[in-house]
Amino acid sequence: RRLEDRAVEFYSQIKYEGDNSRRDRVSRDAQMLVESSRRLNRAIELRASSDQLITEFDVVSRDYDQLHKDLADAGYADQNRRVLEDFDRVTDAYRVVEGQFATRYSRVGYDSTRRPVRN
Repeated sequence: RRLEDRAVEFYSQIKYEGDNSRRDRVSRDAQMLVESSRRLNRAIELRASSDQLITEFDVVSRDYDQLHKDLADAGYADQNRRVLEDFDRVTDAYRVVEGQFATRYSRVGYDSTRRPVRN
């Protein structure tokens, strides 16, 4: 739930700052991370199978990676330190979930390096 909460906070911050071509892309990808983390939380609540949980986490990972890439590509490091600090909280929460998946699902063949890449 923490990842979802941090993603929602980050998305709200991006939307609050208003849209331009860069922020629009970042905002869209932040929203996708919110939605995928919600689906993962729902799958966990419903006690979905390991395969389903891994699939949902793969989507979260893809969305997180895309958002991270967008922030780097958009030059936010030079423009908005607060946005990056907010994203650091998302990263911290993501790393916790990633570690839990690596620990819990490694015995069923989960490999975080096999994540699909979004085009």
